[in-house]
Amino acid sequence: MIKLDQNNFIYWKAQILPIVKAFDLEEFIFGPVRSPQKYIEVEDEETDEMTLNINNEFLNWKKIYQLLVGWILLTFSESTL
Repeated sequence: MIKLDQNNFIYWKAQILPIVKAFDLEEFIFGPVRSPQKYIEVEDEETDEMTLNINNEFLNWKKIYQLLVGWILLTFSESTL
């Protein structure tokens, strides 16, 4: 782990950004990525009633976001947090 300061930030950034770019995650870092709706309305074909279902796009976004945040936090020292 590292403690970021003005002397090592450029080095840290040079290590992190290629991986972020390799996985097309720049939008999570630089924006504008917004969380998809957690639930979506779906019509039940048998009853014609609307129900709320978990949005698979939200689940995918959440996994990527949490993985990215956790990975970046692992690179910091405790005193940085």
